[in-house]
This record gives sequence, C-alpha cells and structure tokens, in this order.
Amino acid sequence: MILALIVLPVGWLAWQSIYHDGFTLENYRRVFTEDIYWRSFALTFEISLAVTVIALLLGYPVAESEDMPDIAADAMAIAFGDFSRGYLIVDRAGIRVLRDPYSAKPYVLFYTTKRVGGGVQDFEAIKLLKFGA
Repeated sequence: MILALIVLPVGWLAWQSIYHDGFTLENYRRVFTEDIYWRSFALTFEISLAVTVIALLLGYPVAESEDMPDIAADAMAIAFGDFSRGYLIVDRAGIRVLRDPYSAKPYVLFYTTKRVGGGVQDFEAIKLLKFGA
C-alpha cells in the first residue's frame, strides 16, 4: 500500500524531473540559478524559523482560533496561558437515545443527545490581551 501511494508517485516525479522530452537537468539548473527560487526558499525558511524560535522561547505551543475576535480597538484578541490548568472540558459518559415512532411513518426516527460542557476553572491561568485604540 505504501509502495503504491507514496514510493511510486514520488519515484515517477523524480524520473519526470530529469527525463522530460529527453534526458536533461534543465529543471534543476533553473532551481539553483534563478533568483526567484532562492528568494521563495529563503522567505519560507525565515518564517518557519521565526515561528519555531518564538514557540521554543515561550515554552508553549502556538495555536490560532477562529472563535477569537479580530484585532481592533478594545478587543481581547489574544489569550495566553496554561489551558490545561485554566479550562476544564466536561464530557459525561453515555448517550441518550429518544425513539420517535410518530413523526415519519412508517419509519422510526431516533434522536441522540450527549452532554458536553466546559468552563474556566482557574482565571489566573489564562490572561487576555486587550488592544488599545
């Protein structure tokens, strides 16, 4: 399976990179001589290095959440802290099943619910950054 999904396609790409309309190393010459490729590699490396260094210096993983507000005046758009200590997720065991034989005759419908919740457990463990005007 790995051979069919990974090794063969990568091998085929490698073969096509040196043997396209005859044997040539033109593709590799362009990558190493044209400036645009070096600039894009340098920018990619610079961004990944900066993010890695910041995460290592902070000692915390960095995550992005769509639920946080956008950066604006008086918006609390960045949260920092130990979320494993500051926030508790509660997941009750079991699922409730409700049988409904009346709504879609001759079929029987089943409604399932599961109780899940969460909340701040330690307000001192999580801090919000408020942006000024």
